[in-house]
Amino acid sequence: MALNRHFRNMLYLFSGDIAARSLGFLATAYLARVLGKANFGVIHIALALLTYAMLLSNCGLTLWGTRRIAAGSDDAANLTGQVLFIRLMLAFLTFLLVLCGIAFFSAEPEIAQVMLVYQIYLFPAALLLDWYFQGRQQMAAVAGARFAGMLTYLLFVIFFVQHAGDVLNTAWGWVAGGMVNTLSLAWLFRRQGYLIRLRGAARHAFQRLRAAFPLGIAGLISQVAIQFPVLYLGWFAGPESAGIFSAAFRLTAMLLIFDRVFYTVFFPAISQCARQTPERLEVVFGRILKIVIFTALSLSLLAICFAPELLEIIFGAEYLAAVPAFRMLTGYFALTIINSVIGYTLLGMGQDRTFTRAFLTGLAVLLLSIYPLTAQFGSSGAVSALNLYQLAALILMARALRQQLPLRIFRHIVLPLSATFLILSPAIYFLNWGLLGKLLFICVGGIPAITGLSGIGREEIDYLKRALK
Repeated sequence: MALNRHFRNMLYLFSGDIAARSLGFLATAYLARVLGKANFGVIHIALALLTYAMLLSNCGLTLWGTRRIAAGSDDAANLTGQVLFIRLMLAFLTFLLVLCGIAFFSAEPEIAQVMLVYQIYLFPAALLLDWYFQGRQQMAAVAGARFAGMLTYLLFVIFFVQHAGDVLNTAWGWVAGGMVNTLSLAWLFRRQGYLIRLRGAARHAFQRLRAAFPLGIAGLISQVAIQFPVLYLGWFAGPESAGIFSAAFRLTAMLLIFDRVFYTVFFPAISQCARQTPERLEVVFGRILKIVIFTALSLSLLAICFAPELLEIIFGAEYLAAVPAFRMLTGYFALTIINSVIGYTLLGMGQDRTFTRAFLTGLAVLLLSIYPLTAQFGSSGAVSALNLYQLAALILMARALRQQLPLRIFRHIVLPLSATFLILSPAIYFLNWGLLGKLLFICVGGIPAITGLSGIGREEIDYLKRALK
């Protein structure tokens, strides 16, 4: 049976994402063991700062450019030149801004040096053409370039990071991987005969930025929230606490690959239904929500049960202190997946402002709660603040969606989450049963309970099969 173009693109993107993240995860596990908790924390503090710098140097331009290319822009060459020119100028200004910030705030020269080298990545990232190929729906090219870049990074750290004193080489490896990613797509861009023109790039820069910035707000809020805890812990509790948190969060980030899959599979279906057959939106939304809740809670259950084994196998015994934080982060994972479904539905219905307002409120909750929670509970407190961020957004979005659809919030969301928490809370104290005991608990108690609570059945399974055709 031939695959349609949508599913083929999803498969390319998902496969490439899985492959690139897997290589990145291998590099992370290697670095965690070689560098130790403190230096492992240093590189994640530097990466969090780089993420903030990337947001400033992007300003929604890549998403805006992707939409324009996908819509069939008549002047793709000039459009591409304008986006690259603006991003390069923003990268230069952002680099200078961060350089001043590092010189003013950083007390340790070694950490400042690592942060500075990571910032060099801004320049190859500014010239990256992945957004262009996404607009052309050439996902195989995007996936292949990401894989090549991450493979370069992995090989670099294996050869040049041999002990804890080589932490600076980790940053150079990240820059090298970014350059390979950028050069791979640039070579393919030229090979396929695409053109870049810089005519009017400076003249139209402000106009393009003004059009692009609103598209980047949601991503800005999300990344500010995600990266803030590690920066906060690094500043107030030290690199070692940041390293413990980062180990837990890296495992959670691997689980969040499923969020990318759900977006690729279900967002087009929700958007199309909202536009063409709004009377069916309630049914479609209900089925997707059941599928997502079942998946999120099942994966969370597995992660909670096998947290010690996962952390010890991947990062080493010295990271077992991250077990409580990782178990709590499964709540963040589950809430993120559920929020994606509700958020995609609101976006499909044209409720962009409601979506943005909900996550802005969640960000405010995180910023207000992280200090008292971290002061009391350390890394686990930072995780609690992240959970409150997602929970606040969930409450606001669910209330807004309920005004448009007869959403049964208690039955579909509150009951499954609360009941799963009640099941797991006492079970955590018995998770030293060993492998057989854990598997027995999962198969006999956990998964059957989640199946019943989520309400997933034959209709949802059939719908998922149709969505993948």
